[in-house]
Amino acid sequence: MILGIGIDVVSIKRISAKKTLDFAKKLLTADEFKKYQTLKSSINEDMFLAVRWALKEAIYKSLKTKQLFSDLEIKKVNGLYECYIDDEIVLHLSVSYENDTVTAICLAERI
Repeated sequence: MILGIGIDVVSIKRISAKKTLDFAKKLLTADEFKKYQTLKSSINEDMFLAVRWALKEAIYKSLKTKQLFSDLEIKKVNGLYECYIDDEIVLHLSVSYENDTVTAICLAERI
């Protein structure tokens, strides 16, 4: 059963302008933050944050729930983004980026 569909579009420049350690800590889980700290360039940091912001917003919209950003962990596995909620919910995630824009879509499904 489809629970909902969420979409978010974010400007990478907007995320870059907000980028502080406090912002990253509020947005990311502890494991995501560790990975973020290993990134070698500002461009990679900005993209990492923008993708996670857009995906987490899309997930919240699809689930119609209010959780902290740091409650959701986004992982990239074999080139695909994944997020685990629980055994009964599957999140189908898709991300696209062009120029300064990241677009994320989430289809939430109860199995």
